[in-house]
Amino acid sequence: MKRIAFWLAAGLMLHGCASRPLTLDAPQSSSVVRKQMLDAIESGDRATLTRSAIDLAGMGASLSDASIDRIAPLLDLSLLADVANQPRTGFPDGVTALRTWFRDNGKVHAPRPEELVATVPAEYRLVEGIAWDPARKRLFIGTVVDGRLAYLEDGVWHEVPVGSPRGGLFGMAVDAKRGLLWIATGSVDQTAVTGERMTGLIAVDLDTLKVVRRVALSGNAPGVAGDVALAPDGTVFVSNSMSGAIHRCRPGCAALDDLVPAGRFRSPQGMALSKRGGRLYVADYGTGLWVVETRTGQVSPMRVAQATMLDGVDGLVAAHRALPAGEGLVAIQNGTRPRRIIRLHPGRSADIVRHAVPLLALSPDGPEPTLGVLVGDSLYYIGDGQWERYGPGGALKDGQPPRGTPILQLPVMDIGI
Repeated sequence: MKRIAFWLAAGLMLHGCASRPLTLDAPQSSSVVRKQMLDAIESGDRATLTRSAIDLAGMGASLSDASIDRIAPLLDLSLLADVANQPRTGFPDGVTALRTWFRDNGKVHAPRPEELVATVPAEYRLVEGIAWDPARKRLFIGTVVDGRLAYLEDGVWHEVPVGSPRGGLFGMAVDAKRGLLWIATGSVDQTAVTGERMTGLIAVDLDTLKVVRRVALSGNAPGVAGDVALAPDGTVFVSNSMSGAIHRCRPGCAALDDLVPAGRFRSPQGMALSKRGGRLYVADYGTGLWVVETRTGQVSPMRVAQATMLDGVDGLVAAHRALPAGEGLVAIQNGTRPRRIIRLHPGRSADIVRHAVPLLALSPDGPEPTLGVLVGDSLYYIGDGQWERYGPGGALKDGQPPRGTPILQLPVMDIGI
């Protein structure tokens, strides 16, 4: 779902949030690094500013020429000599090398026509959830404004009545073994669902396309059920982007309980299970990727050997079969500059990112990618979430009519690392 993007002051156009530093081998949150740069400017710490700028470039972030012009007089040129890959020769070489690095990071890709899988009709407002039913070759989508569920089959969109109680529809996943589509439901400002609402999970039978279960949060627990992940035994995990909890529905559960309590994460979004289901990868929007032990709920940060931008992740998809020797993940970043789709290869210990390969870079000012699903060797993803267009009650803020939502595809399984 659309996250709050915090823009820091000081005229640097630095995108991020005032996140607390993480104890990692190397930075993984561009938000944290940008905050470090601002703090260094305020304190006059040239060395920290320069090292942070190098970290920011190394992790794949972009920085505008205007921002570089503003910080250039404050940089420690001796530390930029290595960036220029030559002995220190003065201001132009080091700064120009850094500027070129940031420019290269910011080079974006415009989707080609052949990448379009389908367009969700404009009547489906604020498409968020997406799931693939491999047995029936159906692509499901859900909407936040009206809580509508639809699927694409043989090029035609069909609606599935969901009934009440429900809220807007967010992340979803197909349990192929048990023939169920699990959908996270809840309410945000943009939701305009009439009738009784709920926050929790809805299960749809894939044979009958009827709702067979509704599982609410326990008691009056606050929050928004944002994304879901399925374990091999049928357990469903739910991220709560408002409370910071990770909820769980074991097979046959009557209500969601907590795997991770409220407040542990700031804004958990996409999730993906490890190959064997013992670890849950969680994208916390402002701080990066984390690992949760599914048996104990123990939380630990993903560690990175070199600066890697892992914050701003909305969608997180398991892509293990591309990497038989280890875990595989695909992350959709819409809270970074540039927005990106990247493939990650955690190590055998599962809490270390060994490789991070950018697959696609997108303009931070263009259409916003949100969630995705693996279909064969490709990622099918929502290419234009349109969160910025909708206000309270689903009202359009820009005065323009609703427009369709593109579903795009990107090969992700044939990229060697």
